Amino acid sequence: MPLARRWRKCQNSSTSQAFFRAHLEGFDTPNQIARLTGPDDRPAVAAPDDADHGRKQILRRQLPAELRRALVQRAAQVTVADETLPETSGAQGAGAATLANMIHAAWGLLVARWSGREMAVFGVTRSGRYLLEGCGRTVGCLINTVPLHLHLSGSTTVDGLLAALRRDAVALRPHEQASLADMRRWCGLPGSVPLFDTMVMFERDSLNMRMRSLGVEEDSPWQDRRVELREEGAMPLTLAVYGDAQPLVMLEYDPEVLLASQVERMLDHLCQLLQSLATAPADMALRDLGMLPEAEATQLLQQGRPEPAAGADAGAGDGGSPAVYGNPAGGDGDADAGCPGAADGPRGRGVEPCRFAGPRRPSGGGPAGAGGCGW
Repeated sequence: MPLARRWRKCQNSSTSQAFFRAHLEGFDTPNQIARLTGPDDRPAVAAPDDADHGRKQILRRQLPAELRRALVQRAAQVTVADETLPETSGAQGAGAATLANMIHAAWGLLVARWSGREMAVFGVTRSGRYLLEGCGRTVGCLINTVPLHLHLSGSTTVDGLLAALRRDAVALRPHEQASLADMRRWCGLPGSVPLFDTMVMFERDSLNMRMRSLGVEEDSPWQDRRVELREEGAMPLTLAVYGDAQPLVMLEYDPEVLLASQVERMLDHLCQLLQSLATAPADMALRDLGMLPEAEATQLLQQGRPEPAAGADAGAGDGGSPAVYGNPAGGDGDADAGCPGAADGPRGRGVEPCRFAGPRRPSGGGPAGAGGCGW
């Protein structure tokens, strides 16, 4: 029987409907990435680029082999039992988390933090090779892009997130050929609402490395050849990761929507999140997972350091510049009382007590650590 006929015979739209209604529960709008703009920052109108042969621009990074090994080893510590899969999935054999799950976790955290939400929905490319027995050797393109919904409350642990991702990845297999139009209809969403604005494509290896592996002999011409895949996605932001020995990370973006400097920062944050995930304890809360590279964190702390007030105690600022002022214990005392230059203090500048005023820094004592001014 032809593959298409076998697939149609095995499809169960009611099961897929139940799965996606549960998977997308709580979704209303996609994550909107905040665009960083200033007086002199305007998104450029893009022209075709000779290097990438398209209107979109691409930033590339190659991750160290040591990081890949660390991510794979960390993922293997998280296992998911078959009985924890949703009843609507019809899937079996979850096993341990994978490198792809680590990539999805990092991207989900990045998208959620940049959009200021505790959830992330982004598209993931599925191979379509789990549809039916024997699909793995089928010639042709079977891929589809489906939404992956991550719940990322600050109290969720790293292992909790990775286990959920692994369960969802396996549970999606019987439903990965469902159309986005059907998903919106099943979930009662209007056709004008996109399910995601970013997407992730993960491949076990790059086309270049796969072709080079054909030349096992020393004099094989494949060893001296370079093969590149040229394509352009439809999303404003698309992440492609190829799991070579030194993984290749490619972040494609629309320069009419996002600034190059902003996408560069996002790529820095993604790489730092991968570093943090590789060494994160199982019970670490997601809110404690570092995203800022050391240089950016140092810059933010320097920007948060206040200018010393005239006549202020020289030792008052030692130990850092905390983010809030007022009584940390929640008392009713005057927040400006006892502060150097109280007339020109934060309250005089329109900042209410216990409001965020800048990057928090650790304090080893002094007025901030003792509940004093803390500005």
